[in-house]
Amino acid sequence: MLFSIAVIVIAVTLLFILQNRVIVHLIQLEVFLRKLLKGNYTQTLHANMNYQEVISVEKSGLQLQAHLATLIDQFGIESQQIISASNDMRTVAVKALSLTREQNTSTEQVATAVTQLSYSFKGVADNAANASTSATLANQATADAIEQLS
Repeated sequence: MLFSIAVIVIAVTLLFILQNRVIVHLIQLEVFLRKLLKGNYTQTLHANMNYQEVISVEKSGLQLQAHLATLIDQFGIESQQIISASNDMRTVAVKALSLTREQNTSTEQVATAVTQLSYSFKGVADNAANASTSATLANQATADAIEQLS
């Protein structure tokens, strides 16, 4: 009977020790994952336990850390590419705006020239009308003079 109690006490003690080691490792894992969430992708995780489950969790945590670090690096590269493309687009937009302003200026100059030309044509037409009227009056005066002389 005493032997059975001793075996039970030893078993409970070993169970307590094993659970304590697992809890210590879970606390280390929890700290590791919290730091990972806060952006620390350079930390290391050492389990110091040879259980397959613990090794698997440690390996998964380190793989997750490496994957997140790779993603962040890719985001950095892609954000630089987006910034570069934005700068290129800005340059093109500035050139397009400049060309649009030049085109507006040229269009205004052409409109002004067409307006001046139309005024010139009107002046020429008015002068031609006056000349025609004068010629008609001269013809009439000539006809009247010829009629009086005959």
